[in-house]
Order: sequence, then C-alpha cells, then structure tokens
Amino acid sequence: LQRVAVGRLRDKSPNVRRAALQLLTTMLQHNNFGTVLVAGHLEAKITATVRRLLVLRPGTNPEELLGSDPENGGGCADGGQVAAEDGGTAPLSPASREEEAQLRAELAHLKAGYAFVAAMGQVVGQVLPLLRSRNESDVLEAVAFLETAFLVRLERAAAAVGRLAGLV
Repeated sequence: LQRVAVGRLRDKSPNVRRAALQLLTTMLQHNNFGTVLVAGHLEAKITATVRRLLVLRPGTNPEELLGSDPENGGGCADGGQVAAEDGGTAPLSPASREEEAQLRAELAHLKAGYAFVAAMGQVVGQVLPLLRSRNESDVLEAVAFLETAFLVRLERAAAAVGRLAGLV
C-alpha cells in the first residue's frame, strides 16, 4: 500500500497526489509501531529479543532468527525440539514453547517496524520535491506529512523540516 501511495506522488492529477500524501500521513500517525520511529531504538529491541531467544535455544544461529518470519513460514522448524548435548533432541517445556512463540511474534513485529521506518525514511525524500510545486494542495499536504514525520522523529524528517524555512 505504501509503495502504491509513493508511486501516486508523481501522478499528474493534484487530487491523486493529495490523497496519496494524506494516506502516507495517516499511516505515520496511526502506525502500530509506536509514537517514536527511530531505527536505532528498533535495532536495539531486535537485538535484545534475539538474545532472549538464544537463551531459550542456545544452539540457534542468530541469522536464522533474523531471517525467520512467522507469516512467511518461519518459526519453529523442529517442532519445539532443541538439540541436546548428546546429539539427541530435548523437548521444550510448554511454558518455554509459549515464551518462544511470544518472542518470535515480538521479533516479527519489530522487524516489520524497522522495515516501515526505513521505507518511510525513503518517502521523505520523495515528498521534498512537492514543496516546490505550484499547486497549493501539494505544498500543504507535503508540509503536513513532514510535520508528522518530524513529530514521530523519523530520522530524515529533521533535515527536511529545515528546508521548510525556505518557504517562508
């Protein structure tokens, strides 16, 4: 949806551009990843979650955890079994399996949030040319988007808001 909206920013019709900017602004305002969208915070949370998962499954490769996505078939491939030191498998307790499932869900959410922040950071660069548009609605909606991006602390937004001074 986000990619489609970004593509519409280059549309010839001002109504389409305005609607795309309104959608992107609403996506920032009502995202489910938090009120502060800083990639560094999400990276730290991802690392902490991976460490907690590694405590549950000591022999797991961290890259495997970072690549797993429950929505795309990721998750517990060995049915809740952990390799024991003698080469066999030891089943996880039900509480451990539930904790692992919760941690994997949290990890998937954090990774989606990180991808959202990265994508919205790219959108900031796509919105900047609309500040020079001759169409009033383009400029007003671009300012509204950048204001929202700044309020949620999107990393590229601070520099973009500095360019708004040139409009005054």
